[in-house]
Amino acid sequence: MEKITSKRPSTYVIEVVERTSFFRIFTIWFMLILLFALSYHGLTKYTNENYLMGSNGSKITNLVESVYYSFITATSTGYGDIVPRGPISRTLAIVEVIVGLIMLAIITSKLVALKQEKLLEQIYHLSFSEKINRVISNFHLFGHNMDSLLYDLKGKKFDHKRIMSLSHNMTKLDQNIGDMEKMFFSENNIKISKKLSNSSILQILTGLKKSMLKIKYILKISNESELVYKRKSLSRKVMGICEESERILNEINQSYSVPLEKVNGIKSTLREIRVYVLNLKLSHKKIMMNLELNPQVIHVPEAILAE
Repeated sequence: MEKITSKRPSTYVIEVVERTSFFRIFTIWFMLILLFALSYHGLTKYTNENYLMGSNGSKITNLVESVYYSFITATSTGYGDIVPRGPISRTLAIVEVIVGLIMLAIITSKLVALKQEKLLEQIYHLSFSEKINRVISNFHLFGHNMDSLLYDLKGKKFDHKRIMSLSHNMTKLDQNIGDMEKMFFSENNIKISKKLSNSSILQILTGLKKSMLKIKYILKISNESELVYKRKSLSRKVMGICEESERILNEINQSYSVPLEKVNGIKSTLREIRVYVLNLKLSHKKIMMNLELNPQVIHVPEAILAE
């Protein structure tokens, strides 16, 4: 039989304290002090054996004085100008000292926790800023690599090595877009990402748009020069990047205040990329059919033929 495990009372108390805000705990502590003050005042007013006595030996009948004594007792200061007389008053004072020390300890721990949370938030914010810079830098790096490949593609120097380089860069771009999605929409980042400035979001979207434009230009030149890629997986990867990018754009558009024309501009580029990929597939089928009919008519380098 499986043992039924239950939480210890101390564990339950700790969880309750952690869930309770500092303001609420402070309010409870303040109300307890007032409750004890009313108790002292009631004993002094309605009993002869249990009361608060001043330094001159007289009863303390003023409620303000009872509140003052309650605060002094709860903080375990004990000036000695007011003392409890009688077993009930003294017992009540002992209980208040114990309760007051516990509440002070809880309040102190809450203050320390708030300070630690603030420091951790600052550290995490710095780490989050590094993630933003890394995503933006990766977009710029992708654009630089694509410029080199575009130059080779225009000169029809697109051999197997460059095709592998293109595939590698597409993989890196896919990973960078995935990092961007985690950065914005993972549970740990949502609280920090909500504080992102519009300029940071626009920088990321600009990097994404430039990367998509580079892909579009490569596909456009491939269509115009009737070049097709050797690997079908590359076309699938491009389509996957488009789908993931469009999904992220929809989420960003719903969660953040970004210019609608900026998002729509990137979506328009994504649609153009899909059209170019479809045209490449049609071009590939046409070339393969011609090769089957007459292999001598058309010569396509092996490095750029589809599998």
